[in-house]
Amino acid sequence: MLTVTGIDAWLCPLPLARPVRLGAMLYTTRDYVVVRVRTDGGRVGRAIGYSRGTPLLEALRTLATALDRGLGVDPRAVQGDLRARFMPGWASFVRAASLIDIALWDVVAQEAGVPVQRMLGERAVTEPGSLVVAGYFADTRTRGELLDEVTALVEGGATTVKVMVPGLDVDDDVELVAGIGRHVGKLALSGRAGSAAGAARGSGGDGHVEIAVDLHGGLRPFDPAAVETARRFWDLGVSFIEDPFPGPDWRPLEHLVERAPELRLAVGEDLVGLGGALDLLPFAHLLRVDATASGGYTFALDAVDAAESAGVGVAPHVFAPVHAPLAARSSAVRLVETIPARIGAEPVQPLLDPAHPLVDGVVWPSTPREGVTGIDLPLDFERVARHASASWSVS
Repeated sequence: MLTVTGIDAWLCPLPLARPVRLGAMLYTTRDYVVVRVRTDGGRVGRAIGYSRGTPLLEALRTLATALDRGLGVDPRAVQGDLRARFMPGWASFVRAASLIDIALWDVVAQEAGVPVQRMLGERAVTEPGSLVVAGYFADTRTRGELLDEVTALVEGGATTVKVMVPGLDVDDDVELVAGIGRHVGKLALSGRAGSAAGAARGSGGDGHVEIAVDLHGGLRPFDPAAVETARRFWDLGVSFIEDPFPGPDWRPLEHLVERAPELRLAVGEDLVGLGGALDLLPFAHLLRVDATASGGYTFALDAVDAAESAGVGVAPHVFAPVHAPLAARSSAVRLVETIPARIGAEPVQPLLDPAHPLVDGVVWPSTPREGVTGIDLPLDFERVARHASASWSVS
């Protein structure tokens, strides 16, 4: 049986092309945490996640130091043991446990000689749609620059373009989304996209290009104005509205859906476990499963299964190399999200093997490349070490 011989972790704060303003939130760097799990069989597991302002590197060190090496590399056993031992403060450790879990799944798949997809599910994979993010830096870029960006995304294979609104002025945000919708409609008429955005609210995959909007928690819970604001976006013909409220609490969503049942919502990227996913399913059109934040693949598989049983779709949150394999679990995984590198809002490229063919791809296939075992995550640990502001190793 393989056992863990050591764990290494690095914090890599990489500068964004420009400051990102999302309502009350301001980011000048993307703070990546990279984890490497070493085993006595020579297998090396990999994972990456955002710190999101949390002391993630320190939390990882606490868990790595406490890891019971006798459990081997069984992800569910390891996470179950850690959760039981750190139960009173588990919400503070779940991001750290997530990265350890993903790295262990990587090890297990490599040891079996298969891509991680084969470990997660056995269904015949139909490629999910591509959810591609647009609109970063909208407060400092011209509308012409944003429309050129959308054109490139549509021509690159996006089936849904998700607009990140700045969240500083509702009228400006609505006009931004409306303008992008009109632009995609013109692309359709010119033959550069399948059909006009908003013509139908489907799931993509047939040449149809949709527009969605991410409010990143910009509405106030239980505020009557929130309902009318959400309706203003919905009336533009968007396919879904993501994260209307801050945090994963289901009560504001219930309040919103009772007053505007026509809305389709995408929620769930900030959960701390399966219980939160079950709470959100009655109000979700899409569950935003994030294996890197909410409990690793061990959480994600259970969340996908629960969504499928409830008739809810799944659109995993960012890190396509980690999340695209979930399409092997269920056809409920309808969209895989990517943030194209060329915009400068996801500056992870310095940490990656530049020879990898899909580093800047708009569409990340859920079908594995030939010869790949484990996770197709092209981390270059020498590059990671060079860009780290802090690191540690536990053996």
